[in-house]
Amino acid sequence: GGGGGGEKLADVAVLRYSLSTLLTPGGEACAQNATSSLPEPDPMWVWLGGGSSPPRDRLVVERERLAADLAASQQRAREAEERERQRQVVLGAVLGPALLLLAAGVLLVVRHFKLAKRRRQLVWRSTRKPPRLRSKASGEYHLFLSHTWSSGQDQVHMIKRRLATLAPKMKVFLDVDDLEEFGTLADNVAASDVVLLFLSRGYFASKACQIE
Repeated sequence: GGGGGGEKLADVAVLRYSLSTLLTPGGEACAQNATSSLPEPDPMWVWLGGGSSPPRDRLVVERERLAADLAASQQRAREAEERERQRQVVLGAVLGPALLLLAAGVLLVVRHFKLAKRRRQLVWRSTRKPPRLRSKASGEYHLFLSHTWSSGQDQVHMIKRRLATLAPKMKVFLDVDDLEEFGTLADNVAASDVVLLFLSRGYFASKACQIE
């Protein structure tokens, strides 16, 4: 107010420019029409919204916002790729040795079973094949180990363990493993094909050995 007709024209043009830029899809064209006859902006002018410069074009602001969003999205994608690369590096560093150890363990197990199949067994000298033992029913044995506990228990137990390797199909009676009642001792002897007497000190002084 208080100015000449040119100042009033400038105020109206500024208002038209500001509103068209902010509110209409064709704000850029309207702004060009509105400002084509304007004089150079006076430093004392106060634009709509209180700024010292005209409001920015809505399309320009939108393009800048989209460009910023695109740049942020690309940055997040690069960061995600970097995290995935680091994860792959860590997995390779951890899983590589683990897989090697697993493979080594499998090889050791396979080798163990191969050696177990070739372990030394009793065989016939003529055929190099293990003897074919007659199958036994419950309570029947191929071999009965007779011994006294006081001086022969450990040795006879070792004999049974060795026979389990040399003749896996052989049924061996050992009282500490197989005797259920003392009264059935004579029956166990009678149900065995062979009785092995381990004659250590004090054997004949044992009542159980006398029965056997």
